[in-house]
Amino acid sequence: MNTQISIRHGNYSPDVRDLIESRLGSLSLFGTRLDSLTARLDQSSDQHDFELVAGVAREGTLVARAKTGNLHQAVDEAIDRLTSQLRKLHERRVQRRRGH
Repeated sequence: MNTQISIRHGNYSPDVRDLIESRLGSLSLFGTRLDSLTARLDQSSDQHDFELVAGVAREGTLVARAKTGNLHQAVDEAIDRLTSQLRKLHERRVQRRRGH
């Protein structure tokens, strides 16, 4: 899986990149299905805008966004949303295989 982290506007410490990389490690569960994963972090006034864009093999692109005042909460919300989308995609794939 090709992972790319982009930190745009905002004054973030170097530890933020490590935090994001460690949290994205939970998505390794879907490893073979994810072709690419791009994380974008942006800060506007007092809000942290975190976006995940995942390229999924033979399925397209999934996007999950979160915007909150707390950086950790924004990262967790976006990862939870992407995880939910990946699980739903997996369930649809299994249902098609079973013929339902």
